[in-house]
Amino acid sequence: MKITDRIAIALGALDIGYVAWTIFGTVKIGATAHSMSQNVANVGLPFPDLVVAIVFLVYFLMAACGLALILRRRRLAWLNYVLLPFRLGLVLPTLYPVIALLTAVGMVLPPLATYIVIVVTEIARCVFIYFWQREQSSRSAPGVASAAV
Repeated sequence: MKITDRIAIALGALDIGYVAWTIFGTVKIGATAHSMSQNVANVGLPFPDLVVAIVFLVYFLMAACGLALILRRRRLAWLNYVLLPFRLGLVLPTLYPVIALLTAVGMVLPPLATYIVIVVTEIARCVFIYFWQREQSSRSAPGVASAAV
């Protein structure tokens, strides 16, 4: 297995881990879709039910994207590009364990620096996946289907 495949699997595991961590935290505090909608309304955002539905959809797509990366399904790489604006807008970092670990040991970056790190890592993720996706097509012989696709 190539190192690029291992990195893709690690990125997929981080996605699934983040979604699982979020679900666990949500269940632990007893939150429901209704309470989430009320929190969104309290913040003042319009259409709170729609916002909650979009967030649920984004988490579902993140899990699907993670599974596709773990299974090395290059044809589903486009999900990463679709999720990029949501990851940045909703602040859903790929490297959440690093940020959480830094916070746990008392190394807190200023909010702007944290967001810049998130933007840079998410763009790097998409660039990596773009080249990882193209890598398979450049290795395949014309007319021969690949088992990894």
